[in-house]
Amino acid sequence: MLKEFTNYSEAIKGAIFPNMELRFVNWYLQHGCDLDCSYCKVPKQKVGIMSQEDRQEVIQKVRNLCSKQPIISLLGGEPTLRPDFLVEAVEDAANAGFLVNVVSNGWGLTPELIMRLGKAGLHYLGISVDSDRNTLKSNLGKALSLHATTRKFGILPVINTVVTSDTRSEDFKKFAGEVIRAGCFISPLACSPEVPGGAFSSAQQDLVPSQQQLRAIIPWLAWKKLTTGLITSDFNYLWTLYNSGASSDEVNLWHCASHFRLERY
Repeated sequence: MLKEFTNYSEAIKGAIFPNMELRFVNWYLQHGCDLDCSYCKVPKQKVGIMSQEDRQEVIQKVRNLCSKQPIISLLGGEPTLRPDFLVEAVEDAANAGFLVNVVSNGWGLTPELIMRLGKAGLHYLGISVDSDRNTLKSNLGKALSLHATTRKFGILPVINTVVTSDTRSEDFKKFAGEVIRAGCFISPLACSPEVPGGAFSSAQQDLVPSQQQLRAIIPWLAWKKLTTGLITSDFNYLWTLYNSGASSDEVNLWHCASHFRLERY
């Protein structure tokens, strides 16, 4: 684990002492997906796919705008639907000098593909899993099994999960506790309502967790971050979530981009 943190030393330094250079880039490889989550708009968008030559050229141009050790997150849709294409993209980004993240729903991942991604230069693998019971993405057992392979290649193993209005605090803590005991990081996100002009969320207001729900979870997460270090969210984000959520008939938004932000939903 120390080796994994060492790989991110420059990125961590950049987060503590920020400057005007880019440190983090999201790259949507393709928008097809084998799931249809109620709060995700991405698979419903129609976006063209770059050729490898175009991708390499654009990645290099973006790299020239970045800090010494920038991070690029390769997203979808579901990137594992085209595994060879994904491995190529990871290799291109790593060769350009990026620390490379991949976010997947996990259903298309295999130990062999993780091995190929590790050899291509992957640093961080986030598998998205629902913490709510009886949901489409209740694949935590498979995800943790896959992350046993992830660790063999020095890749940071991360479980992403979205907190919705259906999330029960005790279920969430049990879920997160299982992730932590397996030695994996957990990255919690609060379900955001659809915002005019927003590119990610298609969630209706009734899917957004209440402020009461979030306040039952966030202090526990903050304590686990202090005692285990396996919560990816920083304290500023946790504090923002603690003060967010639905309250009566209003919803506070937590989008950090100013052009997405409205005072109320």
